[in-house]
Amino acid sequence: MHLPQLEEWLDSHRYFAKTCPSQVKEMVQIGALCYSHISMHREELKESILSHPSWTPADPSNPPIFDLYLSDVISNNKKTKMLFVLAEKSKQEEVTTIFIRLYDGSPKEYPNGSTMPFIPLHEGTHTALEYREKILYNHSMGTKPLYALEGSWI
Repeated sequence: MHLPQLEEWLDSHRYFAKTCPSQVKEMVQIGALCYSHISMHREELKESILSHPSWTPADPSNPPIFDLYLSDVISNNKKTKMLFVLAEKSKQEEVTTIFIRLYDGSPKEYPNGSTMPFIPLHEGTHTALEYREKILYNHSMGTKPLYALEGSWI
């Protein structure tokens, strides 16, 4: 299958493919943005995050690379789509810290005007059935999350 056929097949099956933003380092999933939806323009949101005053990388001359992609959260017989965040593996802690601070659910000016609490997915917590059920419940209800210690909610 050559490129035009592949592009046509992706388009007809509602898939989207793009080049990985980091061609040097491995990208890993670090979290999800609750209350996001499939019609959000990911590139515009990414640009808004990068230009927001809260985006403060440790080394501005070599900022971390991240990307946003749409994927499913599945629990029992329920499923929902959310925006997930990928980051360079070597800088995943830095990007996670920035996203926790930026998308903490507090009243402030958000990039692109979207209040979407960040759900860090570290140490396999997202694989626990109870955790995924709470994420789905909060996401589907569209209610404000209940905050606990260390910025973790649900």
